[in-house]
Amino acid sequence: MVGRDRTNEGSTGSQFKFTGYDEVSNSDLLDILVFYEQDQCCADGKDCVNTDFEAPDFDQSTTWEYFNLTNLDALCEFELVCDNSGALPGPRLGNFNYDIARSVQTYTVPIYGLEKGEQATMTIMDYNNDPNNCMNDLAHHGHGTTSGCSTNSTDGCSNVLTFNHDQDHNGLLEYFQFEPVSPVNNPVCFSLPVHHVDDYQWQTPSPWDTQEAGLTVTEI
Repeated sequence: MVGRDRTNEGSTGSQFKFTGYDEVSNSDLLDILVFYEQDQCCADGKDCVNTDFEAPDFDQSTTWEYFNLTNLDALCEFELVCDNSGALPGPRLGNFNYDIARSVQTYTVPIYGLEKGEQATMTIMDYNNDPNNCMNDLAHHGHGTTSGCSTNSTDGCSNVLTFNHDQDHNGLLEYFQFEPVSPVNNPVCFSLPVHHVDDYQWQTPSPWDTQEAGLTVTEI
């Protein structure tokens, strides 16, 4: 599950959780890839915490100087401790699989654990744990149906998506997809996050933050 680890107020340590599933997950080998926040990748003598990289007077051409690392050993000094607390409850989302075809961005989402006659409603969030509007939601053939997301209207912008489990499909691992809103497919519901006068930051949907925002399961 890809996402940004956040320590809840009053707690210590990682908040990441992983659940494997029989006949779906590899029982012998699992790979974990670690990404670092930018303040942990700061060059010696630079202040990456208090520097406002989005300030209008900040010289964007000097950004690389803040992250020009000369000593990579420090980034490898971490310990990974896993506690087996049993399977996590409730339906779970998998990683959002990014695909681009015909210049259309699409995210395919696996969802595991929905029984027949159940539906799951979720709010699509980005890696800053902010709402990330979606559109053109679609279940994979035979897996179910979807509803929600955005329409091209000022009152139709939404990051809420509902997946309904197909009553004739016997699997527990289902798939659906959606598109993030963009200036091309839905300019009404898209707000360009300006990073600098000559640049911007594109916010993408986060499976971890979407999962942590909660899945509401109800009977169809």
